[in-house]
Amino acid sequence: AKAATFAWLKWENMPIEVEVGMFELLAQLLKTRVFDQIRDLPILTRKCRICGVADETVGHLAAGCRPWSFTYYLERHNAALRPLCWWLRHQYGLDDVMKPWHAPITPDPRSENDRICIWWDLPVFTDVMLDHNRVDMRVWLKKEKRLFTVEMCTPYDENMAAQLAEKQERYKGLAAELAAEYRGRAEVIQVSLILGALGSVDTLEEELAKIIVDKKREVRVVAERMQRATISGTLKLFNKFKMM
Repeated sequence: AKAATFAWLKWENMPIEVEVGMFELLAQLLKTRVFDQIRDLPILTRKCRICGVADETVGHLAAGCRPWSFTYYLERHNAALRPLCWWLRHQYGLDDVMKPWHAPITPDPRSENDRICIWWDLPVFTDVMLDHNRVDMRVWLKKEKRLFTVEMCTPYDENMAAQLAEKQERYKGLAAELAAEYRGRAEVIQVSLILGALGSVDTLEEELAKIIVDKKREVRVVAERMQRATISGTLKLFNKFKMM
């Protein structure tokens, strides 16, 4: 997992600003208010200049600042999941040509052929009322008789384990309802894709392997594309922060 965390260093033709920006964040050298206080520079407050609630740190800005939840964080979240969607669409015949990992296109809400059905960000209507009935993506591999509920999350790297447990618990009820609906037609499998905002992968490849079966190289390729999308989104929001 540690080697995969730094797979982005193998990014061919990586923009220099990505390399410089990532090392700045990993070394905690970003000029936040907490960083200035540590350096004994005069500051009026440690609080975040965006939300005014939490201390302004790299970790808070990377994934914990509420005003960015439906802008930069959501954009990064969707960008991180799209490479898997593009791979599935190409692999199972929905697309003749593989879309690039950075394609800023929103997948169709529902796409289907005789081999696969993909639902993107659509709620599931069940007999039992559920608090959480909307996963990021559902994938039905018809011939394999497997239905996957796929959840994506790009938390700060130190919070990945907690987010994995939370996602698995939150959508257990939905998985159970889908298992009843698809009984005899498909096995329902939960997939929780957790990718750190600074590139940590941890269980990412293990979870991807539930969908991409017996194709280790393809798992690695998709994971690396998702990682590039994630750190690109992180650097975008920090570039915005630097202009404030």
